[in-house]
Amino acid sequence: MSSQETKEEYQNVILHLLSGDTVIYKLSENKKSHVTGFQKKSKKDLWKFKIYSENDIAFYTTSTGEKTWMYETNPKKGQFLKPFELEQYILGKGDAKFNYRPNKHFIGGILFGLAVSGADTYQKNEGILSRSNSILSISTPLLSSMLLMTKKSRIKNLTNIDEQQNLEYHYSNGYNSSKKAKNHIASFTGSLLGVIVIFLLNNN
Repeated sequence: MSSQETKEEYQNVILHLLSGDTVIYKLSENKKSHVTGFQKKSKKDLWKFKIYSENDIAFYTTSTGEKTWMYETNPKKGQFLKPFELEQYILGKGDAKFNYRPNKHFIGGILFGLAVSGADTYQKNEGILSRSNSILSISTPLLSSMLLMTKKSRIKNLTNIDEQQNLEYHYSNGYNSSKKAKNHIASFTGSLLGVIVIFLLNNN
């Protein structure tokens, strides 16, 4: 779909997804269960047809800033947050997703992988790299992702905070959600790299 093919029935909107992502979208139809339209594929004016479920979208905004919510508070479905709280949650989630860099967990993972995998090849009186890697080395990346955990945020008593503190609390929860996922991947990847280095040195 090119810009020349765009018709008046398509509404230019930005989808705000529960994942924290935003999507430039030409909205064709909004039904209760889903939206249909065209998603921009790249910086170029290229579009592809895409359907998004109500379970993917929090809300979408128009060029004038008008906001239409797909999400509804529904405790029976496990949707306890109010819309304004969810907005802060996904804002924090997106912020960490695109701006947070898990450098400490990556470096920590490398050091952990080198240390554990190196110790795995150790033999008394012969030092490291003196025997084959065992299953311990293979399991090291998983151990790293479990041990190098993200510090948990303190749970506040929500009955004793004001509106601003409530918004900050939900933003922080969203931020920590993405941060935890990125730290997990970084520590696993770093540890795997450390194990590979020891494996290669041990098999030269």
